Amino acid sequence: MQQPLNSAVQIVGDRRRRVREGKNLQFRGELFNAFNHPSFTTVGRTLNTTATGVNPLASNFGVVTDTRDARVVQFALKLTF
Repeated sequence: MQQPLNSAVQIVGDRRRRVREGKNLQFRGELFNAFNHPSFTTVGRTLNTTATGVNPLASNFGVVTDTRDARVVQFALKLTF
């Protein structure tokens, strides 16, 4: 069984400005999973059977049980001197 593909898009941008001589200011923004696509990580592989057939209450076969993080936005401000 194959795991689903990860289709997360990361976007990074920054802006640098000189404040005064020898002092610089950097603003940085990062978006992880920018378009907020679901990324499924774990698909159940357990199929429990009994003498009468498959027990759906004890099986997680084919069920997505976990996902990666949703969209994360991060900002930073850095002053160098």
